[in-house]
Amino acid sequence: MMTDSRNFPATGFVFLLKRYGLPVIILLLPALMFHFMLPFTDTEISPSRDFSRYYMWQQMENMLSVKFGSFPIYIPSVSGSDFCSLSAGYGQLYLPLPYLASLLPGYWTGYAFDWVLLLNLLTISAAHLALFFFLRRLDLDQFPAMALSTLTVYTPRILVSFGYGAGIAAWTGHLFLCTAIGFYFLKPTRIKGPLLIIAAAYWLINSGHPAEVYFCMLAAWVFAIILPYFVEAILPRDHRSFKEKVHFWLFCGGCCFLAFLLSSAYIMPLYFDVLRNMDYANMSYGQAVTNTDTLAGLIYNFFLPTRSGLFGCFTGTSLYLAVLVIPLAGLFRVSVKRVIWFLLLAIGIIFLYMAGESTPIFSALWQSLPFASNTRNPTRASLMMPILFMLALVWLFKTRATISLAVSKRRNSIPIRSFLSLAGLVLLAVGLTTLALTSPDLSVYARLNALFIPEWVEPLVIVLSVIALSAVVLHGLLPPYQKVAEVILCAAICANLVLLMEYGSTPFSLKKEKDILTLERLAAQKQRTLKVVPDYLFLFEKAAHKAEREQLNNYFIAPQLGRIFRKFLTAENRQDAYRILNQSRRQDEVVLEGYHPDAHQKPAYPDCTGTADQVRLTYSTCNRLVFETESCQPAFFVLSYPNPDDHWRAWVNGRKTDIYPANGILQAVDIPAGTSRIEFRYRSAAAFRGTLLSCLTMAFIGILAGLRLSDKRKGVPVAVTVTCLAAGLFILWYHSLYTGKSFGTDYTWKTPSPKQLSNLAYGKPCMISAHNTTHTAYLTPRRGVDGDRSFLSCMITAYHENPWFEIDLQKVSSVGSVVITTSLQGEEEDKIILYFKENVVATDINGIFVFRKVPILFNRLPLVIAISKDEQNWEFAKVDHIERDVPLTVQFEEPRRIRYIRIIADGTCRLCLNEVEVYPPAENPAVNGPVK
Repeated sequence: MMTDSRNFPATGFVFLLKRYGLPVIILLLPALMFHFMLPFTDTEISPSRDFSRYYMWQQMENMLSVKFGSFPIYIPSVSGSDFCSLSAGYGQLYLPLPYLASLLPGYWTGYAFDWVLLLNLLTISAAHLALFFFLRRLDLDQFPAMALSTLTVYTPRILVSFGYGAGIAAWTGHLFLCTAIGFYFLKPTRIKGPLLIIAAAYWLINSGHPAEVYFCMLAAWVFAIILPYFVEAILPRDHRSFKEKVHFWLFCGGCCFLAFLLSSAYIMPLYFDVLRNMDYANMSYGQAVTNTDTLAGLIYNFFLPTRSGLFGCFTGTSLYLAVLVIPLAGLFRVSVKRVIWFLLLAIGIIFLYMAGESTPIFSALWQSLPFASNTRNPTRASLMMPILFMLALVWLFKTRATISLAVSKRRNSIPIRSFLSLAGLVLLAVGLTTLALTSPDLSVYARLNALFIPEWVEPLVIVLSVIALSAVVLHGLLPPYQKVAEVILCAAICANLVLLMEYGSTPFSLKKEKDILTLERLAAQKQRTLKVVPDYLFLFEKAAHKAEREQLNNYFIAPQLGRIFRKFLTAENRQDAYRILNQSRRQDEVVLEGYHPDAHQKPAYPDCTGTADQVRLTYSTCNRLVFETESCQPAFFVLSYPNPDDHWRAWVNGRKTDIYPANGILQAVDIPAGTSRIEFRYRSAAAFRGTLLSCLTMAFIGILAGLRLSDKRKGVPVAVTVTCLAAGLFILWYHSLYTGKSFGTDYTWKTPSPKQLSNLAYGKPCMISAHNTTHTAYLTPRRGVDGDRSFLSCMITAYHENPWFEIDLQKVSSVGSVVITTSLQGEEEDKIILYFKENVVATDINGIFVFRKVPILFNRLPLVIAISKDEQNWEFAKVDHIERDVPLTVQFEEPRRIRYIRIIADGTCRLCLNEVEVYPPAENPAVNGPVK
């Protein structure tokens, strides 16, 4: 039969639209879902503070080091601590995305944020496409596949993962892994299938957020276990024996194991150097249940997701209610496959786990499930829900089961999906009525959300949910109009998700100029300091090394990168060192452990009083530092990088030398008189072995791929090429550790003058009225007497009435003046406290509200300065005015005999002091300034 050529263009267009229309829409869908924060637009909205101030910051720090030619395995954080693998993972140093982004035009000139955001949106599209085509392979029609894949990919929980930055890679990696496993099961291949599973698992493992990775990997494993039985339930022709299923599970497990070995470069240092030594991975039960959503908030998922909590909002529509009422089918003698019952059981267990202490499930699984006790916030298990609900909904659309109902003395059969959707509509009405009458307690973010979102949003969300359920009802009842019902279903789901993305309970943040990083700015920062954390940012303190936390609780870490001590005191052990540091140590003395003067006799040198020793940093990268020093006599050089695990090695004038623990967990080397060249290198056995194992695994995968090729003549070249590539990568990595261009950090030090050393408060024991509930280690009271006037080194009390800070000078001393440096920065600049109603305002940005903290909680005036000899009898002075960035000097008219000094804020607030210095009468504090 001949076709009229005049109709061909129209026919071809329809063909292209049917075949490629939905995939094109999927590619463009992120622009709709996240229209309020699209890259390369004038939007002020950022996914969260964490995205720009942690994820982007860490990624660009890593890429800067790589750009300078040195692969970073040590990252100096707030106080010089080692969180190399944690930060490298968070910055995704082992994924290709940051390297690709760094090559794009504008990355280093202010558009890094936009490029990385765009690449993340593209990976979401890619994951969505993969899931869509997998559902099509399950013989699901185009529009239902579109609807269910969209509902799964764009779960509102994605906003939290997006906020973390690294979490979004975990989510897309999880979707890639599930679809790779699904495609392989449906059509096993010798090379492509296994490589895709390995690549997806590698992507997930190295995404950089361990807690998100854990639950996403669990979800993928549950998916793999269920899949063979699920496929049998919806595709009866695809039946596999139990032996074949076991083979499939073992094969998927083997591929994931290879991906795990391939990730050793990240995992081994993460575990051996970081997680084993930090409290974050060894939490108590009470710490593990923090930030759990309320049970009511979890229930709201199915009725009104805008009322669900920050971590637990996993539904995008009430369509999930049709899954919850599947047990009703059993009352009508409908045969429900066992795998569907297993799905419902898994969903129920996960839901109860998410509720934390509200049910016994979390406690039981927290103690028995491997690695569950190393994760915080049980509501994160919500990451497992969407893929399981998707399978249940696929079954609803695929099953041909019907329910017989007696209507007007006639028995009519309706498809089970229509019946369950009708039941879901009834349950929606009952649930909304019950929740409205009971007004259950919600999480803090859900309460804030209810305060600020427009009044029309929640009614529209309910209407769209009703439309989605009604569309499924009509889909079964009116076969001639199924396509219309499917289009309505897709439209209702997409509209509902757009609303939840825009007005969900996840707080967005505003882009700030200081968050836009450039190469010029980063290089300038490196020239000022090697510490990568900006002054307004605090890391989560439980990521600190246990030894560092002990140090901060007992003393502090000196702000000077490196300095020379001519005088020393010896300690038997760490606790003895802390005793000396808190009692008899002067500023110009170092306390050493393991140093025996009798075994290291020094010749007598002339008196060097009045002669200044000097230090200059001549080479600096993340893993290597080189100093040039000039010392009048043999002395000790102290590097203020902690060395609790003995990772650092040192050379003095080309000869390897011993490193002694100094002033707690710092490190000191013995230097001769005159000019010396001192080199420090960070070495990690875990990083070396992990990278070696990753490269060996890569070679092994190449050899396996070569052996599995059907054309054996191509197998040998493939194996040889991959093996050579793996060897080359290891050699390149190892060579780059201690080479590359120097950051050019400008650091010099010389012996302070006697006036600068006369601060009586330096290093003395301190107390505060109440500890801040977060950052209790980083913001310890000792930060107020460490010689550093910057906000990064402040001390902060809890928020309560009349907070105070007290210094014990250890003995009654003659005091002439007190110098106080206060902080006037607002709470929106750091992560010291959480959001709550009294300290939050909502800023409307083009119809979208952004939470902003109100900076009214610091240092309420007047400040009272109280002095005493015995802590019983006090003298008081009041300060009614403080100037920003200007130290406050309190000069006594006559010298006072003082031991205790207490500073008290007025009213309910937080006391935040960067530094308190106490000087004897003869000294002029205006001349002294900060100790450098």
